[in-house]
Amino acid sequence: RQCGGDGCGGTCGICPSGETCLNGRCGCGVECCARRHNIVNCQCVDKGPVTLSVLPSIASHAPGSTFTAAVHLDMVRDSHLPPSASVGLVFDSAVLEALSFQVPTSLNSILWERVLPGKVEIVTTAGANPWNALNQSADIITVRFKVIGGRGSSTILEFVASETRVLSLSECDQFAENIVDRINGAAILVS
Repeated sequence: RQCGGDGCGGTCGICPSGETCLNGRCGCGVECCARRHNIVNCQCVDKGPVTLSVLPSIASHAPGSTFTAAVHLDMVRDSHLPPSASVGLVFDSAVLEALSFQVPTSLNSILWERVLPGKVEIVTTAGANPWNALNQSADIITVRFKVIGGRGSSTILEFVASETRVLSLSECDQFAENIVDRINGAAILVS
């Protein structure tokens, strides 16, 4: 026994600061931390927000050209292990036309997709084994667009908040909890 009572009224030892005696062994008393935190030296330490962004955040394209925009998930490694993501992006259909999309990460199974004028909706997953979840920042979806607007037109690629979710597998999160803290769109200019 490392710590706690010795059964005869004495003690086997005292745990270092921040640790707790559990069944005669010193250990971390913290089993779970709130979202955006890691356990470091038995304390919950903030590791920053989980963010979805459209990249590049500002771009200029000629009429008739095509370009690719990425939906980038930014998170600290060993974060809350997203096994699936749902993304809704809207834009001005007089300026852009969505042509196609890809899912370049381990979230490579597409559960549902819909491309409408001015809107793209995609739900992706890591597949049959949800433990194949993301554990670091990655582009989770790329969308190919064609510029159909004239010079001087512009649009914002923005997330539909109610349709944009990244779900977590962490035992510290609620089942299917949306762990996105921030969403950042992009400005597209036609030049």
